[in-house]
This record gives sequence, C-alpha cells and structure tokens, in this order.
Amino acid sequence: MGYQVFAVPCADYAGAEAALREAVGCMGGMERFVRPGERILLKANLLRPAPPETASCTHPAVVEAIAKLVAEAGGTALITDSPGGYVQKESVLRNLYEKTGIAQAAQNSGAELCMDPSARLVDLPQGRVLRQAEIIAPVLDSDGIFDLCKMKTHVFMGMTGAVKNSFGIIPGLTKVGFHGSHPSQAQFAQVLLDLIGFMAPRLCVMDGILAMEGEGPGSSGTPRSVGLLLLSDNPLALDVIAGEIMGCLLY
Repeated sequence: MGYQVFAVPCADYAGAEAALREAVGCMGGMERFVRPGERILLKANLLRPAPPETASCTHPAVVEAIAKLVAEAGGTALITDSPGGYVQKESVLRNLYEKTGIAQAAQNSGAELCMDPSARLVDLPQGRVLRQAEIIAPVLDSDGIFDLCKMKTHVFMGMTGAVKNSFGIIPGLTKVGFHGSHPSQAQFAQVLLDLIGFMAPRLCVMDGILAMEGEGPGSSGTPRSVGLLLLSDNPLALDVIAGEIMGCLLY
C-alpha cells in the first residue's frame, strides 16, 4: 500500500499556519482526522525547556496552527510530551511549556496543556520486542493522537522524526532503562517501531522550517534553515522522505 507525504515550502514561522492549512486541505481537511467532540493529543517533541530558536523542540507556531485546526473541526487539542532526564511532575511540565513557547501557543489556540504526570503499564500485543510498557496517561486517555515532530539529526539514531517522537510516550526517567536493555541501533529502532505502532498517530506533521544538524538532538546540535513542513498519515513514510531530504542513508 502506498502512502502520501506532503512537503510544503515555508520560509519562516510567520507563514506556518497558512502553509499547514493548505497542506491539511490537500489531505482532505482536518475533518478527515478529527470528529466533533474528540480530544486529540498533540504529541510534540519537547526535548528540553529551551526557546524555539534553538531548534530543539517543535516550534510553538506549528503546534498552535494544528490546535486551531483541531478546534475548527470540533475537537479539543491537548498538548504534551515527557522529556527524558526529568521526573515526570507538574512543575517540570509547566516549566517545559513556558520555556518552549508552548504555553503561549495553547493560550492563542484554546488548546489545553496536559499537567497529568501519571503513567500506566499497558500491553503492546503487536510489539516485537516490547510486550508491555509504561505509557504516559494522556496517550491512553485521548481519542486520537497527532505526532508533531521536529526535523533533527540524532547522534545515536542518525535522525529523529515521527517514529523517534514516539519515545516521548515513555515517562521521563523510565527512558534510561530502554537504552541499557536495547543498546544497538537495530534493537532500539525496533523499540521505537513497537511504540509508534501502539501510538498509531492519525496525522504526522514534521517541523522542518528551522531544523537541526550536527550533534543533535539537543544543545550540541546546530540550527539550520530548511524551510519545509512535511505531513503524512504514516510516520514511517514521513521519516523516509525526511531522511532523503536530510541526506541520511536509510536503506
């Protein structure tokens, strides 16, 4: 089965909303992904409490635009992530949202900020290496999930995009154990595939307006202007195209 990936030029974040409206329209409109009354989780890549110009996190303009489209389709957008290296608690989340500009994006769009730090152990019946995992509660309690990822290089996995964004559904400090138990690229890649299969995002949006290259995905990486937004209903297809754009060897 073939999957479509939409690549939309967008020179700066001032044009993000218009570009995303155009792209989502080409995909059949937000009504294809949201039914009235649904709570849609916007799983952004909020790696660390850093301002948007560092290119560490999904830009708030992208999150805000998608949240507005969800609201217009009759849904309620809920924004969250679970950054690694931090205890999952409300004060950590509040600081994360403020420093990344996501709090203002939520205020502008009417979206909710998830302050629920809880997680639950669930079965992953389709998993190849993960048969159970502790998953943050908003993922389990939402009606649908949108994967709002960032175009970045990654010192371990080569690149981070829609599939890698699924690692954020594991609670912050719990992530450490996964790297120890799955130390190779191939092993860890299968962990991510199991998680993205469970997450099953309805829509994936990659923020590549200001991307990151070099020693990403965090403070050692270098912001680079790429000027693209990528959208797909399939996270792996989106990452394949993004990897080709980035010059990563994927096959």
